[in-house]
Amino acid sequence: MTPPLYPDLHVRWLINPATDEPISAVPAAYESHHQDYPFPPEVGHGWFERVMLAEDVLVFQGVHRFRPEVSGQLIPLGEFKFEFPETTLTIQTVQGGTICHREFYPATELIYKPGYDFFRHADRLHMIPQIDTSSDSEMTSLSVSNSALAGLMGEDLAQQLIDGLGLNPPPVVKVMPIPLHVSAPLRACLSPTLTGALKKLFAQAKVLEYLCVLSTHVCAQTVAVSLTDRKRGMVRELHDDLMQLNTTT
Repeated sequence: MTPPLYPDLHVRWLINPATDEPISAVPAAYESHHQDYPFPPEVGHGWFERVMLAEDVLVFQGVHRFRPEVSGQLIPLGEFKFEFPETTLTIQTVQGGTICHREFYPATELIYKPGYDFFRHADRLHMIPQIDTSSDSEMTSLSVSNSALAGLMGEDLAQQLIDGLGLNPPPVVKVMPIPLHVSAPLRACLSPTLTGALKKLFAQAKVLEYLCVLSTHVCAQTVAVSLTDRKRGMVRELHDDLMQLNTTT
């Protein structure tokens, strides 16, 4: 079955004030799409790639390379607007730098960096990412619709993952500490040496590996929190019992 197109990604580029076209559309995702960011030469250069892996499963990687002269700044990349086919889980992880998000749906500001990943559970996005120019960076993201996630993992496990990440009810955006080894498969999903069908197959395998590792991590965290809450409850019960003994003696 032919996968549905993701709609066009509407962008108002902010990285280069001299950009002639204030609003542009990144073509709807179907196969691999590579495009340069409109970085001014004095700032650096960058590019991004979008690859549709399966029905409602999309990976995106943005690469940012900065000149030493602009180090220590926060540069707004652009204003991004996008509507998903349905409520969708989006996860973003960065390597080598820091990214600040100004989110409009829901309204908040968040910062993520290596070891702290960004999560969105919503039917659309509207944001302005600002890139820290202190170091080069690569941002990799995975977008998977709720129905596609259930198809990949099963409904119960998919729901456990969403609930364990604290992403209900949508819309939710948040940053969470995630160990680097957990997000490593996602960061490695777009191979720079493979092309065509092999590149896509490799990315699909890495995304499945990532979902397995992330689910294991989230479930372990949930169990640990549950055990801690149980222990606290036992301590409170013991405290209450001792207090009752004191009042009856």
